[in-house]
Amino acid sequence: MMSADKIIQLTSTPGFWAILATALIAGIVRGFSGFGTGMIFVPAASAIYSPKTAVVALWILDSLPTLVIVPKALPHVDWRSVIPAVIGYALLVRYGVAMLAGFDPLTMRWLISLVVFGFVLLLWSGWRYHGARPAWLSAGVGGIAGLFSGAAGLPGPPVIAYWMASNAAARTIRANLIAFFMLGEILSGIALYLADLFAIDALAIGAAAIPAYVGGLMAGQSLFGRASDEIYRRVAFLVILASATLGLPLLDGLLK
Repeated sequence: MMSADKIIQLTSTPGFWAILATALIAGIVRGFSGFGTGMIFVPAASAIYSPKTAVVALWILDSLPTLVIVPKALPHVDWRSVIPAVIGYALLVRYGVAMLAGFDPLTMRWLISLVVFGFVLLLWSGWRYHGARPAWLSAGVGGIAGLFSGAAGLPGPPVIAYWMASNAAARTIRANLIAFFMLGEILSGIALYLADLFAIDALAIGAAAIPAYVGGLMAGQSLFGRASDEIYRRVAFLVILASATLGLPLLDGLLK
């Protein structure tokens, strides 16, 4: 059980107020686009605390609170693509968690940013995949997302690139991402628990940021209905680019 003094210590630092602001922005982006929480929250929280703390706090932040945007998205989900991706995720997420527990934190942060930058370049190029999308391909993409989720709390880049590289409507892409992340949170929580990574400090940081995050979710969801498919895609690209930039260890002094 965490003492009152410890809670005050955690929540009275300048870094914690930066976390609240980050959670609010992440919520707005997640509510609008269907993704982005990890991409925005993890780089900032990793710079202020550590990658392990960031991933666990993210899980608290992005599990139950995100249910507020699920009901409106479900009718538009392409389950034939999402279910195989979730199966692939389930098979590999625990290996990603093992990487989180064993890798050097600074090395992990550089890898996170470089991987995200790679996906930015791929998406910004305008590349589209017009071939068949069999179940095994969706499962493979989901498996890569599972590795990224366990290791860095960032399942988004592989599945975002996969679904945004199609000609699907924005509401379908957004719905697929919301459904995928909803099921992925359950699997990630199990993997984190089995790896004994649920530290009380990380849980407290995530829980304290929930009100700001939920406020952002509701605001972002209201904005989505006003945006065209082209605006949706542009915002998505900018979110990924900003997250990769903020995650660079070179910018740590701006976040602490």
